[in-house]
Amino acid sequence: MHILRTQLLPFSFITLISLCVTATADLIENPESIPVGQSLTVNPQDTLSIGPTSIHPAGASISIRGTLINQGQVNALKNGSSGGNIYVQGILSNSGNIFADGALSITGDKIINQAGGNIILSGYMDMYNNNAYFENAGRMSVIGALGHRVYPGGFTAGVLRGTIKNTGTFILDRDNVSNICLNYERAVLINEGVFEVKKGSTCDFGAAQAGGDTWTEYRQTKGETIVDGIFGAHKITLQGGTLSGTGTILNMPSINSSARLNVSPGTTGSPFGTLTLIPESHNGYVDFSRGTITIELGGLYPAHDQLHVEGEFILGNVKINVSLRDGFVPKAGDSFTLLSANSVTDFGVPIESRLDLPALPSGLSWQAVNDGITVKLNVQ
Repeated sequence: MHILRTQLLPFSFITLISLCVTATADLIENPESIPVGQSLTVNPQDTLSIGPTSIHPAGASISIRGTLINQGQVNALKNGSSGGNIYVQGILSNSGNIFADGALSITGDKIINQAGGNIILSGYMDMYNNNAYFENAGRMSVIGALGHRVYPGGFTAGVLRGTIKNTGTFILDRDNVSNICLNYERAVLINEGVFEVKKGSTCDFGAAQAGGDTWTEYRQTKGETIVDGIFGAHKITLQGGTLSGTGTILNMPSINSSARLNVSPGTTGSPFGTLTLIPESHNGYVDFSRGTITIELGGLYPAHDQLHVEGEFILGNVKINVSLRDGFVPKAGDSFTLLSANSVTDFGVPIESRLDLPALPSGLSWQAVNDGITVKLNVQ
Protein backbone atom coordinates (compact mmCIF):
# COMPACT_ATOMS: atom_id res chain seq x y z
CA MET A 1 0.00 0.00 0.00
CA HIS A 2 1.22 3.51 -0.75
CA ILE A 3 -0.08 6.86 0.39
CA LEU A 4 -1.75 9.41 -1.89
CA ARG A 5 0.66 12.33 -1.84
CA THR A 6 -0.63 15.83 -1.16
CA GLN A 7 0.90 19.25 -1.55
CA LEU A 8 1.77 21.17 1.64
CA LEU A 9 -0.54 18.82 3.50
CA PRO A 10 0.71 17.41 6.81
CA PHE A 11 -1.29 14.42 8.05
CA SER A 12 -1.70 16.06 11.46
CA PHE A 13 -4.70 18.14 10.40
CA ILE A 14 -6.59 15.82 8.07
CA THR A 15 -8.60 12.76 9.05
CA LEU A 16 -8.05 9.90 6.62
CA ILE A 17 -10.74 7.37 7.37
CA SER A 18 -9.17 4.77 5.09
CA LEU A 19 -6.66 4.49 2.26
CA CYS A 20 -7.28 1.85 -0.38
CA VAL A 21 -5.16 1.14 -3.44
CA THR A 22 -5.81 -0.54 -6.75
CA ALA A 23 -3.22 -1.35 -9.35
CA THR A 24 -3.51 2.06 -10.95
CA ALA A 25 -5.13 4.44 -8.47
CA ASP A 26 -5.44 5.50 -4.85
CA LEU A 27 -8.62 6.17 -2.89
CA ILE A 28 -8.58 8.78 -0.17
CA GLU A 29 -11.71 8.93 1.97
CA ASN A 30 -13.35 11.69 3.98
CA PRO A 31 -10.80 14.43 4.60
CA GLU A 32 -12.88 16.64 6.87
CA SER A 33 -11.07 19.93 6.31
CA ILE A 34 -8.43 21.62 4.17
CA PRO A 35 -7.16 24.57 6.25
CA VAL A 36 -6.21 28.02 5.06
CA GLY A 37 -2.76 27.97 3.49
CA GLN A 38 -2.87 24.23 2.74
CA SER A 39 -3.74 22.35 -0.43
CA LEU A 40 -4.74 18.85 -1.43
CA THR A 41 -4.18 17.55 -4.97
CA VAL A 42 -6.15 14.61 -6.29
CA ASN A 43 -3.95 13.22 -9.05
CA PRO A 44 -5.36 12.03 -12.42
CA GLN A 45 -5.62 8.34 -11.41
CA ASP A 46 -6.83 9.01 -7.85
CA THR A 47 -10.25 9.29 -6.25
CA LEU A 48 -11.33 11.45 -3.31
CA SER A 49 -14.43 9.97 -1.70
CA ILE A 50 -16.64 12.03 0.62
CA GLY A 51 -19.59 10.01 1.84
CA PRO A 52 -20.96 7.23 4.02
CA THR A 53 -18.45 4.72 5.43
CA SER A 54 -18.53 2.15 8.21
CA ILE A 55 -17.03 4.79 10.51
CA HIS A 56 -19.25 7.64 9.22
CA PRO A 57 -22.48 5.82 8.28
CA ALA A 58 -24.42 9.11 8.19
CA GLY A 59 -22.07 10.48 5.59
CA ALA A 60 -19.38 13.13 5.79
CA SER A 61 -18.65 16.54 4.28
CA ILE A 62 -15.57 18.55 3.44
CA SER A 63 -14.77 22.19 4.17
CA ILE A 64 -12.25 23.69 1.75
CA ARG A 65 -10.70 26.71 3.45
CA GLY A 66 -7.43 26.33 1.56
CA THR A 67 -7.20 24.80 -1.94
CA LEU A 68 -8.47 21.55 -3.44
CA ILE A 69 -7.06 20.74 -6.88
CA ASN A 70 -8.86 17.84 -8.51
CA GLN A 71 -7.32 16.19 -11.54
CA GLY A 72 -8.91 12.82 -10.89
CA GLN A 73 -12.30 12.11 -9.38
CA VAL A 74 -14.22 13.44 -6.37
CA ASN A 75 -17.29 11.55 -5.18
CA ALA A 76 -19.40 13.50 -2.67
CA LEU A 77 -22.18 11.11 -1.70
CA LYS A 78 -24.74 11.43 1.06
CA ASN A 79 -26.69 8.93 3.12
CA GLY A 80 -30.34 9.95 3.11
CA SER A 81 -30.31 13.65 3.97
CA SER A 82 -26.85 13.68 5.58
CA GLY A 83 -23.33 14.31 4.34
CA GLY A 84 -21.94 14.52 0.85
CA ASN A 85 -21.48 18.30 1.05
CA ILE A 86 -18.61 20.38 -0.37
CA TYR A 87 -18.16 23.77 1.32
CA VAL A 88 -15.76 26.10 -0.47
CA GLN A 89 -14.41 29.03 1.51
CA GLY A 90 -11.10 28.91 -0.31
CA ILE A 91 -10.50 27.59 -3.86
CA LEU A 92 -11.70 24.49 -5.66
CA SER A 93 -10.05 23.91 -9.04
CA ASN A 94 -11.37 20.99 -11.07
CA SER A 95 -10.05 19.48 -14.28
CA GLY A 96 -11.28 15.98 -13.52
CA ASN A 97 -14.71 14.69 -12.48
CA ILE A 98 -16.84 15.74 -9.51
CA PHE A 99 -20.05 13.91 -8.58
CA ALA A 100 -22.00 15.64 -5.79
CA ASP A 101 -25.44 14.87 -4.43
CA GLY A 102 -25.28 17.07 -1.36
CA ALA A 103 -24.50 20.79 -1.29
CA LEU A 104 -21.93 22.51 -3.47
CA SER A 105 -21.62 25.74 -1.52
CA ILE A 106 -19.34 28.72 -2.08
CA THR A 107 -19.11 30.44 1.28
CA GLY A 108 -16.01 32.47 0.48
CA ASP A 109 -13.82 32.48 -2.60
CA LYS A 110 -14.36 30.50 -5.82
CA ILE A 111 -14.81 27.32 -7.82
CA ILE A 112 -13.09 27.01 -11.19
CA ASN A 113 -14.22 24.15 -13.42
CA GLN A 114 -11.43 24.05 -15.97
CA ALA A 115 -11.75 23.14 -19.64
CA GLY A 116 -12.07 19.36 -19.64
CA GLY A 117 -13.50 19.37 -16.13
CA ASN A 118 -16.87 17.75 -15.47
CA ILE A 119 -19.22 18.46 -12.55
CA ILE A 120 -22.47 16.53 -12.11
CA LEU A 121 -24.61 17.98 -9.35
CA SER A 122 -27.65 16.02 -8.25
CA GLY A 123 -27.85 17.99 -5.02
CA TYR A 124 -27.88 21.78 -5.06
CA MET A 125 -25.54 24.72 -5.46
CA ASP A 126 -25.57 27.94 -3.48
CA MET A 127 -23.30 30.97 -3.03
CA TYR A 128 -23.24 32.88 0.26
CA ASN A 129 -20.78 35.69 -0.41
CA ASN A 130 -21.20 38.81 -2.55
CA ASN A 131 -17.70 38.16 -3.92
CA ALA A 132 -18.30 34.45 -4.52
CA TYR A 133 -17.28 33.34 -8.00
CA PHE A 134 -18.05 30.23 -10.03
CA GLU A 135 -16.42 29.87 -13.44
CA ASN A 136 -17.26 26.99 -15.74
CA ALA A 137 -15.00 26.37 -18.72
CA GLY A 138 -15.79 22.66 -18.80
CA ARG A 139 -19.13 20.91 -18.38
CA MET A 140 -21.54 21.58 -15.51
CA SER A 141 -24.72 19.49 -15.26
CA VAL A 142 -27.26 20.47 -12.62
CA ILE A 143 -29.80 17.70 -12.16
CA GLY A 144 -30.68 18.88 -8.68
CA ALA A 145 -31.07 22.57 -7.93
CA LEU A 146 -29.27 25.84 -8.54
CA GLY A 147 -29.74 28.37 -5.76
CA HIS A 148 -31.87 26.28 -3.42
CA ARG A 149 -32.63 22.76 -2.42
CA VAL A 150 -35.70 21.07 -3.89
CA TYR A 151 -37.63 18.79 -1.58
CA PRO A 152 -40.56 16.54 -2.49
CA GLY A 153 -43.55 18.85 -2.30
CA GLY A 154 -41.63 22.10 -1.82
CA PHE A 155 -38.38 24.00 -1.65
CA THR A 156 -36.49 26.53 0.42
CA ALA A 157 -35.51 30.06 -0.54
CA GLY A 158 -32.61 30.38 -2.93
CA VAL A 159 -29.23 31.82 -2.04
CA LEU A 160 -27.04 32.87 -4.96
CA ARG A 161 -24.73 35.83 -4.45
CA GLY A 162 -21.81 36.93 -6.57
CA THR A 163 -20.99 35.90 -10.14
CA ILE A 164 -21.39 32.80 -12.28
CA LYS A 165 -19.46 32.89 -15.55
CA ASN A 166 -19.91 30.19 -18.15
CA THR A 167 -17.53 29.74 -21.07
CA GLY A 168 -18.12 26.00 -21.36
CA THR A 169 -21.37 24.00 -21.24
CA PHE A 170 -23.83 24.61 -18.39
CA ILE A 171 -26.89 22.33 -18.39
CA LEU A 172 -29.98 22.46 -16.17
CA ASP A 173 -31.86 19.18 -16.44
CA ARG A 174 -34.41 18.46 -13.74
CA ASP A 175 -37.79 17.36 -15.08
CA ASN A 176 -39.76 18.67 -12.13
CA VAL A 177 -42.66 21.08 -11.62
CA SER A 178 -40.54 23.05 -9.14
CA ASN A 179 -38.54 26.12 -10.13
CA ILE A 180 -34.93 25.05 -9.54
CA CYS A 181 -33.48 28.57 -9.88
CA LEU A 182 -35.48 30.67 -7.42
CA ASN A 183 -33.15 33.29 -5.96
CA TYR A 184 -33.74 35.84 -3.19
CA GLU A 185 -30.26 37.35 -3.40
CA ARG A 186 -28.22 39.42 -5.89
CA ALA A 187 -26.28 37.56 -8.56
CA VAL A 188 -25.03 37.92 -12.14
CA LEU A 189 -24.83 35.06 -14.64
CA ILE A 190 -22.58 35.71 -17.63
CA ASN A 191 -22.80 33.30 -20.54
CA GLU A 192 -20.12 33.08 -23.21
CA GLY A 193 -20.50 29.35 -23.86
CA VAL A 194 -23.59 27.12 -23.99
CA PHE A 195 -26.25 27.58 -21.30
CA GLU A 196 -29.07 25.06 -21.68
CA VAL A 197 -32.41 24.52 -19.92
CA LYS A 198 -33.68 21.08 -20.85
CA LYS A 199 -37.27 20.18 -21.69
CA GLY A 200 -39.38 19.83 -18.55
CA SER A 201 -37.05 22.01 -16.47
CA THR A 202 -37.96 25.42 -15.05
CA CYS A 203 -35.20 27.90 -14.25
CA ASP A 204 -36.74 31.26 -13.33
CA PHE A 205 -34.45 33.45 -11.27
CA GLY A 206 -37.00 36.24 -11.56
CA ALA A 207 -39.80 34.40 -9.73
CA ALA A 208 -38.81 36.13 -6.48
CA GLN A 209 -40.10 39.71 -6.42
CA ALA A 210 -37.28 42.12 -7.19
CA GLY A 211 -36.27 44.64 -4.56
CA GLY A 212 -33.51 45.29 -2.07
CA ASP A 213 -30.91 42.56 -2.49
CA THR A 214 -33.19 40.41 -4.64
CA TRP A 215 -32.01 40.79 -8.22
CA THR A 216 -30.58 38.30 -10.71
CA GLU A 217 -29.25 39.34 -14.11
CA TYR A 218 -28.54 36.98 -16.99
CA ARG A 219 -26.12 38.44 -19.50
CA GLN A 220 -24.99 36.87 -22.76
CA THR A 221 -22.19 38.42 -24.77
CA LYS A 222 -21.55 35.47 -27.08
CA GLY A 223 -22.23 31.75 -27.17
CA GLU A 224 -25.71 30.23 -27.06
CA THR A 225 -28.67 30.04 -24.71
CA ILE A 226 -30.80 26.98 -25.46
CA VAL A 227 -34.20 26.90 -23.77
CA ASP A 228 -36.38 23.85 -24.27
CA GLY A 229 -38.00 24.32 -20.86
CA ILE A 230 -38.74 27.63 -19.10
CA PHE A 231 -36.11 30.29 -18.37
CA GLY A 232 -36.25 33.75 -16.83
CA ALA A 233 -34.39 36.31 -14.73
CA HIS A 234 -35.09 39.75 -13.25
CA LYS A 235 -33.06 41.18 -16.13
CA ILE A 236 -31.99 39.48 -19.35
CA THR A 237 -29.34 41.22 -21.44
CA LEU A 238 -28.57 39.70 -24.83
CA GLN A 239 -25.55 41.45 -26.31
CA GLY A 240 -24.69 38.77 -28.86
CA GLY A 241 -24.64 35.07 -29.60
CA THR A 242 -27.69 32.89 -30.21
CA LEU A 243 -30.99 32.38 -28.41
CA SER A 244 -32.59 29.10 -29.43
CA GLY A 245 -34.86 26.27 -28.33
CA THR A 246 -38.50 25.24 -28.23
CA GLY A 247 -39.37 26.50 -24.76
CA THR A 248 -40.38 29.79 -23.13
CA ILE A 249 -38.30 32.85 -22.23
CA LEU A 250 -39.78 34.90 -19.39
CA ASN A 251 -39.11 38.63 -19.00
CA MET A 252 -37.68 38.99 -22.50
CA PRO A 253 -36.17 42.46 -22.98
CA SER A 254 -38.41 44.94 -24.78
CA ILE A 255 -35.50 46.38 -26.76
CA ASN A 256 -33.08 44.04 -28.52
CA SER A 257 -30.62 46.22 -30.37
CA SER A 258 -27.53 44.05 -30.77
CA ALA A 259 -26.62 43.36 -34.39
CA ARG A 260 -24.75 40.30 -33.10
CA LEU A 261 -27.86 38.59 -31.66
CA ASN A 262 -29.37 35.67 -33.55
CA VAL A 263 -32.73 34.26 -32.45
CA SER A 264 -33.18 30.74 -33.78
CA PRO A 265 -36.32 28.79 -32.76
CA GLY A 266 -35.69 25.07 -32.50
CA THR A 267 -32.18 23.71 -32.17
CA THR A 268 -29.95 22.90 -35.10
CA GLY A 269 -30.06 19.18 -35.79
CA SER A 270 -32.97 18.58 -33.39
CA PRO A 271 -36.76 18.53 -33.88
CA PHE A 272 -38.41 21.72 -35.07
CA GLY A 273 -40.48 23.79 -32.69
CA THR A 274 -41.78 27.13 -31.46
CA LEU A 275 -39.77 29.43 -29.21
CA THR A 276 -42.05 31.67 -27.11
CA LEU A 277 -41.01 35.08 -25.76
CA ILE A 278 -42.87 36.69 -22.84
CA PRO A 279 -42.15 40.46 -22.75
CA GLU A 280 -40.84 42.28 -19.68
CA SER A 281 -44.24 43.75 -18.88
CA HIS A 282 -47.64 42.10 -19.17
CA ASN A 283 -49.03 42.50 -22.69
CA GLY A 284 -45.90 44.46 -23.53
CA TYR A 285 -43.73 44.29 -26.61
CA VAL A 286 -40.52 42.83 -27.97
CA ASP A 287 -38.64 45.05 -30.42
CA PHE A 288 -35.90 43.59 -32.61
CA SER A 289 -34.33 46.78 -33.86
CA ARG A 290 -31.33 44.85 -35.20
CA GLY A 291 -30.03 41.31 -35.31
CA THR A 292 -31.21 38.16 -37.07
CA ILE A 293 -34.05 35.66 -36.80
CA THR A 294 -33.25 32.23 -38.27
CA ILE A 295 -36.06 29.89 -39.35
CA GLU A 296 -35.64 26.36 -40.72
CA LEU A 297 -38.31 24.66 -42.86
CA GLY A 298 -38.46 20.88 -43.04
CA GLY A 299 -42.09 20.54 -44.09
CA LEU A 300 -45.54 21.83 -43.21
CA TYR A 301 -46.33 22.54 -39.55
CA PRO A 302 -45.11 21.19 -37.16
CA ALA A 303 -42.06 20.38 -39.27
CA HIS A 304 -40.74 23.94 -39.24
CA ASP A 305 -39.59 26.56 -36.74
CA GLN A 306 -41.66 29.45 -35.46
CA LEU A 307 -41.08 32.43 -33.17
CA HIS A 308 -44.00 33.56 -31.00
CA VAL A 309 -44.33 36.69 -28.83
CA GLU A 310 -46.99 36.95 -26.12
CA GLY A 311 -47.55 40.64 -26.84
CA GLU A 312 -46.58 43.03 -29.60
CA PHE A 313 -43.82 41.94 -31.98
CA ILE A 314 -42.03 44.99 -33.42
CA LEU A 315 -39.90 44.33 -36.48
CA GLY A 316 -37.24 47.03 -36.51
CA ASN A 317 -34.27 46.41 -38.77
CA VAL A 318 -34.17 42.70 -38.00
CA LYS A 319 -33.28 40.30 -40.81
CA ILE A 320 -35.16 37.01 -41.18
CA ASN A 321 -33.11 34.18 -42.67
CA VAL A 322 -35.09 31.19 -43.93
CA SER A 323 -33.49 27.90 -44.98
CA LEU A 324 -34.67 24.44 -46.00
CA ARG A 325 -33.67 21.33 -44.07
CA ASP A 326 -33.70 17.55 -44.43
CA GLY A 327 -34.08 17.68 -48.21
CA PHE A 328 -37.46 19.40 -48.05
CA VAL A 329 -38.70 20.99 -51.30
CA PRO A 330 -41.78 23.23 -50.97
CA LYS A 331 -44.57 22.95 -53.54
CA ALA A 332 -47.30 25.29 -54.77
CA GLY A 333 -49.93 25.98 -52.12
CA ASP A 334 -47.64 25.39 -49.14
CA SER A 335 -47.85 27.96 -46.34
CA PHE A 336 -45.56 28.51 -43.34
CA THR A 337 -46.10 30.72 -40.29
CA LEU A 338 -42.70 32.15 -39.37
CA LEU A 339 -43.67 34.69 -36.70
CA SER A 340 -46.78 35.13 -34.56
CA ALA A 341 -47.86 37.55 -31.83
CA ASN A 342 -50.83 39.47 -30.44
CA SER A 343 -49.82 42.04 -33.06
CA VAL A 344 -46.94 42.31 -35.53
CA THR A 345 -45.75 45.82 -36.36
CA ASP A 346 -43.47 46.49 -39.34
CA PHE A 347 -43.89 50.30 -39.70
CA GLY A 348 -44.87 49.91 -43.33
CA VAL A 349 -41.56 48.39 -44.38
CA PRO A 350 -42.28 45.60 -46.90
CA ILE A 351 -41.75 42.27 -45.22
CA GLU A 352 -39.94 40.99 -48.32
CA SER A 353 -37.11 43.44 -47.71
CA ARG A 354 -36.34 41.74 -44.38
CA LEU A 355 -36.25 38.20 -45.77
CA ASP A 356 -33.37 36.08 -47.05
CA LEU A 357 -35.12 33.15 -48.77
CA PRO A 358 -33.97 29.86 -50.29
CA ALA A 359 -34.40 29.14 -53.98
CA LEU A 360 -37.55 27.38 -55.17
CA PRO A 361 -38.02 25.02 -58.13
CA SER A 362 -38.51 26.70 -61.48
CA GLY A 363 -41.95 28.25 -61.87
CA LEU A 364 -42.56 28.77 -58.15
CA SER A 365 -42.15 31.93 -56.09
CA TRP A 366 -42.40 33.07 -52.48
CA GLN A 367 -45.10 35.42 -51.22
CA ALA A 368 -44.55 37.01 -47.80
CA VAL A 369 -47.55 38.31 -45.86
CA ASN A 370 -47.88 40.23 -42.59
CA ASP A 371 -51.56 40.02 -41.64
CA GLY A 372 -51.09 41.92 -38.37
CA ILE A 373 -50.75 38.88 -36.10
CA THR A 374 -48.55 36.55 -38.18
CA VAL A 375 -45.83 36.67 -40.77
CA LYS A 376 -46.37 33.91 -43.29
CA LEU A 377 -44.56 32.55 -46.31
CA ASN A 378 -46.72 31.19 -49.10
CA VAL A 379 -45.57 29.29 -52.18
CA GLN A 380 -47.29 30.19 -55.43
